[in-house]
Amino acid sequence: MPILNEEIRHPMILATLLSFLAILVGFSTSAQASESTHTGENWSDAKMAAYNHDPIKAGRAALYAERRWPKQFAGYWVERGQVESRWGRVRVFVFAFTRDPEPKVTFLRKRFRFNDSRYRPVTRSNTIKLLRRTMNRVNRDADRVLRGNLELPDGRRHLFAALYVDDRSNSVRIERPWTGLAFRRWLRQRYDGLVTLRKGDFPSFG
Repeated sequence: MPILNEEIRHPMILATLLSFLAILVGFSTSAQASESTHTGENWSDAKMAAYNHDPIKAGRAALYAERRWPKQFAGYWVERGQVESRWGRVRVFVFAFTRDPEPKVTFLRKRFRFNDSRYRPVTRSNTIKLLRRTMNRVNRDADRVLRGNLELPDGRRHLFAALYVDDRSNSVRIERPWTGLAFRRWLRQRYDGLVTLRKGDFPSFG
């Protein structure tokens, strides 16, 4: 029995392991027993730990929704709810679709076994697929501006400092230092109102 002999030769190691196991058992017991009260709700530490796993599940659900309903999925984001706990405000996970969002979110909740009911279905006009296609078009236009093949109304040589799909506003977001009225009109006409503008500087690498 070489393992038993090794344990006998090292009693301190065995004692340390037993102490560590005792700490784990005590922590688990206290986590299940402890409760926090907020706005009339009692949340145990164990329940909150399960709830904190929900962002991972919600992210997977969003990827699944985009694959299952590519012509209707319009985005996913996280908001801070009104319910307070000692861990801060409880999150609200928002799933957007161009139509019939309620049954889709109900389906996602059952499939991914969400731990809490704070999952909000909303309706938006533009699919993520359309917004990404628009973002790629903006990126191509930026290359044309740099090469001098496309002129901007403000005469600048940079179309944007940052470019991304903003799920919450259901648009493609451009950030740049120059946000004049003529440029805003040009954006709206060229991209059918799918691109929104926010003031933002170019990144500094100095």
